[in-house]
Amino acid sequence: MDLALSGKRAIISGATRGLGRAIATQLIAEGVEIAFCARNAEAVAEAQSAYRSLGGKARGWMLDVRDAGAYGEWLRAARDHLGGCDIFIPNVSAKAGLQGEEQWRANFEVDLLGAVRGIEALRDDLVATRGAVLFLVTTAALEHFPVVQPYNVMKATLIVYAKQ
Repeated sequence: MDLALSGKRAIISGATRGLGRAIATQLIAEGVEIAFCARNAEAVAEAQSAYRSLGGKARGWMLDVRDAGAYGEWLRAARDHLGGCDIFIPNVSAKAGLQGEEQWRANFEVDLLGAVRGIEALRDDLVATRGAVLFLVTTAALEHFPVVQPYNVMKATLIVYAKQ
């Protein structure tokens, strides 16, 4: 598949497994240079090695996006490492769960503020390059569930944020 992305630069939060890893692998196959983060140092090192073995230009950092200061520093470091940013993918998530207020805080900090902080930090680059942001949401943001779940609410909020 040729998505005409060769030479682009992408910053991805959470690209060591699951959807983030699949997205990063496809971007590398398209000739995109990536910078990514995840919480587990071993997973970051393994993913970075795997991406490079595919011929990709990839650099990973260990980071928890809930740490707003460290996340902001990483976004700047990743942008500087790449020489700019054409694509931002706030992929990390605190996942679903019914653990009360702690789960609400986790989904707010990771799912919602992770995206907002990233866009605010990278806005100038994304505007200058006519770049793109890829939000990962879920049908659970639009469907009826018998119990309110913070994950679903924050993903629905991302849909509204993306539209505006």
